Parts: sequence; C-alpha cells; structure tokens
Amino acid sequence: MTIPLPIVWEIVLVVVGFILGTLWGHHNAIGKRITYSECSEKRKSCPCIGDIEGIKKQLERIDL
Repeated sequence: MTIPLPIVWEIVLVVVGFILGTLWGHHNAIGKRITYSECSEKRKSCPCIGDIEGIKKQLERIDL
C-alpha cells in the first residue's frame, strides 16, 4: 500500500501548521505576561488595597 504524494504533503503541512500555531500561541502568551516590577508598581496603586485594609481593621475590631 502506497500513500499518494499529495496526501503526504497535506499531512506534513498540517503537522507543521499545528506546531507553528502552537509556538505562535506561546509567543503571544509570553509577550502578554506581567513582570515583577510591573506587578509591584501596580500593587501600590491598586484600589483594592484600601478595601483590604478596611476589612483587616474591621476584623481587628471584632477580635478585640
């Protein structure tokens, strides 16, 4: 049983396309990641910090 050459090329193209598509997806994910310096900078100006501090104060009052 022999496989025709056009079908072999289609299989090769599909495999190469899958590999390149996967690598492209990883490349985009790496480009969108947040660095440590960006995270620490955003942490200082996050509006949630005030809410968390308020909750901590309420919990401290309840414990007393």
